[in-house]
Parts: sequence; structure tokens; C-alpha cells
Amino acid sequence: MNFILIRHGETHANVEKRIYGVSHSPFTDHGKQQIKGILQYIQHKSVDCIYTSPMERTQVMASEMVKHLGVSLEVVYALGEMNYGIFEGLTPDEAMDKYPKEYVLFMKEYEAYVIPNGENSMDFDQRVMSFLDKIKDEEGTCICVTHGGVMRIAVMHLLGLSSEERWHFKIEPGMIMELEYNKGYGRLIHMITPY
Repeated sequence: MNFILIRHGETHANVEKRIYGVSHSPFTDHGKQQIKGILQYIQHKSVDCIYTSPMERTQVMASEMVKHLGVSLEVVYALGEMNYGIFEGLTPDEAMDKYPKEYVLFMKEYEAYVIPNGENSMDFDQRVMSFLDKIKDEEGTCICVTHGGVMRIAVMHLLGLSSEERWHFKIEPGMIMELEYNKGYGRLIHMITPY
């Protein structure tokens, strides 16, 4: 499978550096311009299907892609961003002020700590990797419209990297990453922001 991984356009929460995964935040004007650039980039791609996170910020983009490409769209829960529970919508400073004990534990024990009313990193990783494992050996090209955290896991998993190596990739809003996966071997082909 060839993967075109696309992070949603910039939102107000991105600009304000808020912790958010399952919360909604509208696009900034720059984010709307990013979507236009992404649509121009993908319009000549040969794509078999589009998968999208259930979040509004990804579904809006994916729906526009369907209009341009005329392919099927499937909403996939596994492509949703991590649920940050009690930290949703807060800046890191606000999270530290409001939930100091929980935030310190989250930062120190990131992989194992279950955020109250949220999830933990290991469960998040597993749901993304399980979805990728279902489709990675198929033929064709898919677009996955998703989030920065999901894209880090996808790169880590498809390229055979360690969990810590995911942090070597800075994935900005509106970024596109193209990967090839064939016979157990993944390659990163492009990592771009087309605007």
C-alpha cells in the first residue's frame, strides 16, 4: 500500500498551543489556505480510497478531497487523535495549574499513564497500528486524513522505528507525508507542506 498521510489544517487550538485531541477547534484563515493547497496537491494523484478520522477538522477536509478525486470515503475511529481527557482544551501551563499531580504523572510516565477521562499512549498506539496492519499489505494508494499524533505512530510503525524515534519527526498542521509499504518494508518518499 502507498500511504498519503495528511494532517488537518491549522486550527485556533494549534495557534494557542492547546492540548486537544477529541475537542473541536475551528480552522484559522491560514488553515483554510492550507486546505486549498492540499487539494491542489492531491488533485492529480491516483488514489483508490480515503480514510478519515471522525473529528470534524479532518472530515471537512476529507469531504472536499472526495469531491476532487471521486473516490470512496471511510470514517475510521482508529485514525482519531488521542483523547487527552481532563487536559482537553487547556494549555500546558493551564493543565499544570489545574491538575498538577496528573499532569506531572502524564509527562513522566507518558506511555503507561491513563489520563482521567482519556486514554493512554500505549492504547492509542495500538489502535492506530491495528488499523494500519489491516490495510498495509493491500495494493493501491490511500489517503489518511488525520492528526499529528496518528501520523507519528504511522511513520514509526510502517518504517519499523522504535517508539522513541517517532519524536524525530516534526509534523505541522497541513503537512503531507507519502510512504510506500511493500513486503514488510516501508520507505518515506515525501514530507512536505504544499502552500
